[in-house]
Amino acid sequence: MRRKTRTSGPRRGLSEGWLAFFLILPTAVVILSISVYPILRTVWYSLFDLRLNHPTRNSPHFSYSLDVEQYCDAYNSLQTQLNKSLKQLESQAEGREAVEALLESLNTFHEDLFSREDQANQFQLVKELYDRYEAVSSDAMKYMALSENAVSQYKEFCASLHETMSVFPEAWLSQSKALKKAVQAIDAFDFAIVEPNYQGFGNYTRYLQNSRLWASVLNTALFSFIAVAFETCVGLMLALVMNQRFAGRGIVRASVLIPWSIPASTSALIWKFMYDGQYGVVSRVLTAMGVIASPAIILTTRAGGLFGMILSDIWKTSPFMALLLLAGLQTIDGSLYEAAKVDGSTPVKSFFHITLPLLKSSILVAVLFRTMDTFKAFDLPSVMTYGANNTEFISLYAYKLMFAQMDFGSGSTISIVLFFMVFMICMFYIKVLGADLFKNVRT
Repeated sequence: MRRKTRTSGPRRGLSEGWLAFFLILPTAVVILSISVYPILRTVWYSLFDLRLNHPTRNSPHFSYSLDVEQYCDAYNSLQTQLNKSLKQLESQAEGREAVEALLESLNTFHEDLFSREDQANQFQLVKELYDRYEAVSSDAMKYMALSENAVSQYKEFCASLHETMSVFPEAWLSQSKALKKAVQAIDAFDFAIVEPNYQGFGNYTRYLQNSRLWASVLNTALFSFIAVAFETCVGLMLALVMNQRFAGRGIVRASVLIPWSIPASTSALIWKFMYDGQYGVVSRVLTAMGVIASPAIILTTRAGGLFGMILSDIWKTSPFMALLLLAGLQTIDGSLYEAAKVDGSTPVKSFFHITLPLLKSSILVAVLFRTMDTFKAFDLPSVMTYGANNTEFISLYAYKLMFAQMDFGSGSTISIVLFFMVFMICMFYIKVLGADLFKNVRT
């Protein structure tokens, strides 16, 4: 009889380890591509003075270069207008001589700029695309590296063009419309030079000293701390009620979730109408109760704006907290309360000695989720106040820089600052508040 050979323990464990690795590999790739890559890309953008509305800073550049497409357009326009002006200045011999000299210096500068064969070929390829009204899609073809000496010569030539054409007599300009257009075409040469926009950590140094950033952080922190504190208390009360047995409990649970089911932007717009100083229901009720002095205070002051956003967030997200805490309450063994009752414990003592300790993990998870959400809040401030009256949140500040002002370098910097703040909040909850909880899990 043949003996069956058994696989040794360590070898079997090694093969199972590799199998587990290959099973989680697709998930790890998805996580890296979806979450980690955008963060790294944002860090990369934050290292540059990147502005999409600026012709020479709309892409990252480490050194000086020439936008060959922009130069080709400027060179072709200026050359065309100067040639037209020669025909229009037939009666002005002195003007024709000045334009001819200008054309000669322009062509000489052009030949010196593209003196190498590879440079001349690059310009010729770009010009062929330009003549066919096609955009240059390749950065390698569009940009040509320049030395600092070449850049200084280029700027000196542009300055000489401006100086030469600035002294043209008004009689020449009035006789030749093309000469007027040539003066305007010179400005396009200035934008052909692309300066390095690499900032390193300069954006972080600049914005960490920015008072507007810290004001937005303070507003975000106040909103997050107060809203989460009240949402936790209200959510816990709702969870305790829904955990009891009574007629219609299912209807109550379903109705409580209605605020949470409304989209955040829609909820913010509804509350904005209710806060309106003229016909807002909430503002008028609070004024009648003496809570606020005027119905217009909520949407026109910093304290009123923060109060309005906090109240709106408590109304909307307290059901979410209640749902998470209700799930934790239902895991507590009912026999513990019966035993405590037999021992003479009151409901209040049972709550503090049984419910709260056993509900700690659920409270930690709920508070962690809500803190991260409130610190990244964008819908409420953007819909209600849009940052007016010093009610700007850090997420809204990043949005304004990145999309309203098209300053992707600065917007990415603020986004990374927000990311690290949220990360530090998570570490604080896990390492400090949840230290005992995770210690018990490990043991």
